[in-house]
Amino acid sequence: MNTLRHNLNLSFLGVLVLIIVVVSVGVVYAHYSLSDLANRNAIAKAELEKLKSDIAAKSADLEDSTEQLSVRKVREEDLSTQFSEVTTDNKNLKDDKTRIQNSLEDANRRNTAIEAENTELQKKNSNLEKDITTLRASVAALEARIAQLTNSTG
Repeated sequence: MNTLRHNLNLSFLGVLVLIIVVVSVGVVYAHYSLSDLANRNAIAKAELEKLKSDIAAKSADLEDSTEQLSVRKVREEDLSTQFSEVTTDNKNLKDDKTRIQNSLEDANRRNTAIEAENTELQKKNSNLEKDITTLRASVAALEARIAQLTNSTG
């Protein structure tokens, strides 16, 4: 019985060593597996944080772009309004220019007509002054003849 007990103790010791080895291997395997999982988790968290910061940066850029587009839209609307006003003013100025040019042409035609009439009237005036001079000379000659006739009859 002693042998049996000894065999049993040895078997028990062998089983115990085997259990300890299996448990040790299991613990070591679990430790490495959990370490690997922890490392993967840390890498995944770091990537997630990087993605979050990238998304935040892109979101900020998008908000800036949206603000810039809003400002550009307002500027374009203002410029469009100003362009419409300038176009309208330009059309009105062109119409005024055409009207003023027509008025100027009419005034120039009237001026030319008046100058021609003035030249004609000056010619007539000159002719009338010559006629008056001639008639005065005739009147003076007739008065002198009347005076001579009055002196000779009287």
